[in-house]
Order: sequence, then C-alpha cells, then structure tokens
Amino acid sequence: MKKIWKKLLVPALALIFALSGIIGCGGNGWDPSKVALKPSDAGELKETGMTGFIAETANYVYMINGIGGSAEDNSFGAPVKGALVAAKKSDLSDACVVVPKLFVASDYKAGLFIDGDYVYYGTPNTDKDSSGNVANTELTFARTKLDGTGFETYFSIPSLSSEYRFIKSGESVYLVYYDTENSALVSYNTSDKTSTVIAKTSDEATSESLASNGYKFVGAADCAVVYTVDVYEDTFNQAEKDALGDSYSRATANYNKVYAYKIGDNNEGECKGTVIANGQKAIAEKYALTLIKSGYIFLSSTDTAETTSTVNYAINLSDLASGVDKIVNPTYVSDSNIIVSLTEVYAVESERIAKLSLTENKSTSLEYVAKASTLGTLLLKDGDFIYYTNTDSELARIYIGNPDGKEEKDLMEQRVSEGSVSTSWYAPEIVDGKIFYLDNSTDGQSYVKYVSTTADLEVERDDDDKITLCYLKGNAFAGVVLGQDKADIVTNQINALSTTLSGSIKFDVDDDGNVVLVEGEPKVDVITEARAAYDALGDNKKYVSEDTLAILEKYEEALRISKVFYKLNDFDKVADKDSLRTAYDNAKSELTALKNSNKYPVAEIRSMLAENLNYFYQEADKHFNPTEA
Repeated sequence: MKKIWKKLLVPALALIFALSGIIGCGGNGWDPSKVALKPSDAGELKETGMTGFIAETANYVYMINGIGGSAEDNSFGAPVKGALVAAKKSDLSDACVVVPKLFVASDYKAGLFIDGDYVYYGTPNTDKDSSGNVANTELTFARTKLDGTGFETYFSIPSLSSEYRFIKSGESVYLVYYDTENSALVSYNTSDKTSTVIAKTSDEATSESLASNGYKFVGAADCAVVYTVDVYEDTFNQAEKDALGDSYSRATANYNKVYAYKIGDNNEGECKGTVIANGQKAIAEKYALTLIKSGYIFLSSTDTAETTSTVNYAINLSDLASGVDKIVNPTYVSDSNIIVSLTEVYAVESERIAKLSLTENKSTSLEYVAKASTLGTLLLKDGDFIYYTNTDSELARIYIGNPDGKEEKDLMEQRVSEGSVSTSWYAPEIVDGKIFYLDNSTDGQSYVKYVSTTADLEVERDDDDKITLCYLKGNAFAGVVLGQDKADIVTNQINALSTTLSGSIKFDVDDDGNVVLVEGEPKVDVITEARAAYDALGDNKKYVSEDTLAILEKYEEALRISKVFYKLNDFDKVADKDSLRTAYDNAKSELTALKNSNKYPVAEIRSMLAENLNYFYQEADKHFNPTEA
C-alpha cells in the first residue's frame, strides 16, 4: 500500500505560529520603533540590485512575504501578507515586517532592489480616482528605509503589470520603465526627479522610432533595457505633417537596429543607448528580441531579401562589444530551459533532461543526464542538482552528477515542496543553502516556505518495498503568517481528517511495538497532531469555527474510545477470552457514558472506530453476556 506523505508537520507549525507573529514587529497601527530586526544588525547586502523576491545580508534575509492582493488595504502600516519582511538567517521563523506596503507589482522579474538603507519598489496606488475609488490598479513607485521610516513616493503609472527596473549608476538610483501613455521608454533619476526619454514610438522629427513592443527589460550588468528601432527612409516633413495631420506617415527601411541602454548613455544620434546589432548590411536584416536570460540577449534575424531565412544570435550582456554568437539550436532558447552558458543548456526531452550546446549541432552536443516521468519546467541548476516544477506543479529536483556510489533514493526524483508551488509568481531561489519557494497549496496559503538543500531524505515504499516517493524533510514557513491564515491552515487540517482517515480510525503497531494511529510514514497520529496545531494557535483560535472544532472533538472522542476498544482486538482469536473481561467492561462503560452524554450519536462514533474494533466488541459482548445476545 502506498503511504501518504504528510502535508503538515506540527512541530514546524507550532514553532512558526509561536514566533512569526506581528507583535513587536510593527503590524497594524505601524510603529517603526517596534521593528525588532534592525538594518544596523543585518550586515552587508550580499548582492546589490535585483534579487527576485529575496535578498540576503550577512545576518538576515529580506523577502516579499507571499502574495498579497492589490485590492487589499495598502495604507502604510496595514499590509503584512505581500509586505517586505526580514528574517534571521539563524532562525527564519524569527521574522518581522519591516516595510508595511504591498509588493505586488506583477513584473515578477523586477524583484527587490535594495540600495544602502533603502528598498525601491512598485506598489498599488492609494490615491483616489475621479470617482472617489482607490486607484489600486495603478502602480506607484516608492522607496522606504529598511526599518519602515522615510517612506517616499515618486509617481504613478496606469498599470500594475507595467515592466520596469531600478538600476544604480554612480550615486543615484534610476527607474527605467515603459510609459504606456506616451509609448516611450523612460529613465527617471530618483535623486534629482528628472526624466529622460530613451526611445519613443512616434512619427516626430526623428530618424528612428521605437518598434511596437520591441523591448525587453534586463536589470543586469547595469544595462536596463534592450530595444529595437525602426529606421525611416524619409526625413521628417513638417509641411506634410501640418497638411495631412494624423494620416501623415513615413515609410520604414527594410532593416532595423538593436540598442542596449545603460544608465547615463547619451550617445550621438536621436536614440539614447548603444547599437549592438545593425541590420543595415549588403543584405538587409530585421531583428526581433527573443529572450533575455542568464546574461545573454537572444535575437532572431530575418533576411529581408529572403524572408524564409532566419538566423539566431546571442550577445553577452557583460561584454556588449564582443559581437554576436550564432545559435544553431534556437528551439532551446526558451525561458523554460536552464541556460548556464551558451555551451551548457538543460532542456526536457521525452521524460529526460538533456544537456546540449546552443552553438554546436545538437547531434554532436546532446547528452542525457537524468530521467523522470514527471518533468515539467526546469528552473535552476545548483551543484549537481536540477530543480524543476513537476507535472503536479510541485517543486522537485534530480541529481545529474556521477552516479557511482549513490543509492537509489539519491538518483530518483526528490520532492522539495510539500505541495504545489506558484508558477506565475517569482521563481524559487536558493539563498544561504536553502531553497525558498511560494507554497501555492491550500496549506501554504500563498506564503513563502523553505527547506535546506542538504536536508535528510525521507522515502516511502509500497508493499513490495519499492520506493514510491522521495522527499526532503523539514519544510517550514519563512516570514510572518497572519493569524487568520494560521487558523485557515489548521481549519484545513482538521477538515481533512475525514478524507485522510476515510471516515474511520486505523491502528497499527510502530517499530517499538506501540499502538499508534496510522497515517503517513513515519507513523503519526493525525488527530493528536491536529489538536496540537489548534492549541498552538493561541489567540487565533477565534478564527476557527465551532463546526470545525466539533469535527476535531468528534474524532478525538472516537480515538479515545478506539484506544479502549483496542484491548479487545482479535477477540475471536484469543484462547483465554475471560482474561479480557476487564477490557470488555471498560469498553462497555465507555459506550454507556457516550450514550448518556447525548453529545454524539452512538452509531456514528462506533462507525468511526478503528478497523474491526466494533466487531470484536460485539463478539466479546456475546461471550460475556450470552443471554442478552
């Protein structure tokens, strides 16, 4: 029989519930003086700039505290879920909200940008629109010190999904974003509050024009954005423009250019930035941006004289002057693949992970490094492991190193997350030897969880001793969990008892000979576990309904009586039945008390007894009370 992997571990739940409260860390009615984790104690930031949803210092990790809702109260001090939290690296359950604003902009590659004592971010606008409603579909750019003081806003743009990057150059932090209202890429200096148009889609007196949707944001190697421009064949004619108005247009050339914009670029010509690909050749070319990934710009180029001919290139972001590398396997240029370098790419091929080169023919470079039937989207490579989401949207990993001396469990898929992870939020990240991910399961409540990448492995086996599941032990919450969400987690755990136990309790004997309630491997008492989780809620018990608590109490009653009835287990096979007279009397007394209490229907509780315990009681009743039978 296949064992069931435990979804919740009470010790971890109790610990996170005890230590991840909001008290002493600001919370509603925000008070920066109550922030327990101070930037002065955090230590130096390990990596400046964009860091996804988590940033690491010597002593802390700063992270976005799960998925908050853009329509929720975003007044300063209100947000917890979706806010910025700090957690001690030595004890990630010791966490505290440090910037109580919603970090819910949906450009999930923008990430946190921390510079000095400040974090720069986009957050839903809290101003009211002309109808008197909060304009929370607009994105406001702001910065705040890492202790919650110094909150400052810059300006707002119409959409939460707009792309942007914060970039530092010199002593100033710049915001580069796409201005949808003016169809322009703009660079904004947060120090002097000035804006510069990088490139614009227009028909004004320019020789080049930003191509529609022809841009991709970068945020690496101080390069903010890469974009393509169309080149006009004719110079601008003001007289014709005045005469024709909106119908005035100019023909574009049969080639285009690709620019990379670095902060401070102010090159000659009408477009800012540096030309990294120019299609003005003997045979004209038009470029399209394919992907920005792993420090490379990927382009496709169409020969305008022969439109069926497409060539693909890569340009190294760290050395834009180095020219282009030709890509001979363009189908593997995908965000769902892992690109370590142009010569080390990992992709899924027919339930196998393939390693190959983008610049060498597939037939000569292809190597299969692992096999698993559940491969989904590849995420990252860390040492000898490839991490990916499997076909159940769970975070998993598989070993691709030297198999010599490895056990079976070391070479098969290892489950990392306890449930499904978000595939539309920030990607999982490895920080300080732990992998952090967004738990999208019901139990996870869209908070961040983590597990050590070197955690012990637990395996589950079927009746033939074959491994059916292998997973990392020790998943836990990171950050601050709201009281209502803690209660919802426990409510789900209690409500799941009827499904988990299939309506009746099951007993077994553990390795030490103790009678235990069976669920999962190792054997655990899920009813007692649910009670411990409920008790750990403390003041948050108020969020658990009476109906839910009644379910727990009913199973506890059935469990208590089952333990009494278990003394009669296999009664029909016991030779000296009279030796079980006391056990029978105790069981009968329990049933009588249950009937007299009128709290639970006797038939319902008896139907929940473990295995055939009710049958064994009836056999004992016939033996000790033959006339009544």
